[in-house]
Amino acid sequence: MRLALSGLLCRWASVPWREGLGGMGDLSAWAAASLARQYGDAAAGWHVAIAPGRYGVAQVACATPAALLPAVDRLCAALGLEVADVSPLATAVFNALRRRLPPGSGALAIVEAECVVVVSWMGRDVVAVQSLGGSKADPLSALGAWRIRRELAGEAFDALLVTGCPPVKLEPAERWRSSGWQVLEFPQGLVQRFDASVPSEAAA
Repeated sequence: MRLALSGLLCRWASVPWREGLGGMGDLSAWAAASLARQYGDAAAGWHVAIAPGRYGVAQVACATPAALLPAVDRLCAALGLEVADVSPLATAVFNALRRRLPPGSGALAIVEAECVVVVSWMGRDVVAVQSLGGSKADPLSALGAWRIRRELAGEAFDALLVTGCPPVKLEPAERWRSSGWQVLEFPQGLVQRFDASVPSEAAA
């Protein structure tokens, strides 16, 4: 079984390239330091994941509550389920749609029932992942505010894409198109069941 974690359970940080890191241990420590700079004391004890990237290119780290993955393992073991892989939903969706993404730079917004996560890419590299707060009521407005912030920061995107994670339906599609977003169908078969519950001991 493969598990995909909601954006509600993940925190993200851009990790600048650093010369001379000795291996995955050094890279993980550098990623944890980047998360601490962004989130402060709230990042203490988080489980940090980062994959080796290309030479000279900044990477993106993901962190989850320290108790979450052990709690999931125990729950699955109790149910007789074997977990083959655990990854953020945003990562799974981006990888599933990667071949459909246009070249250049762009942003893919994954709209869940409780949050929106935006994955930004340039060329073949993911350069940032952001979880938007206050997006539950009107994700299009939240994405509009995100876009304004990015433009004020001097960023520009060749493509703005959005997909709705079931049961979310991005309707009417014309409202999204008129705001500059191209609606993509959520990848079929990527997630078989959507469950918003969290093991109680991990939610604390």
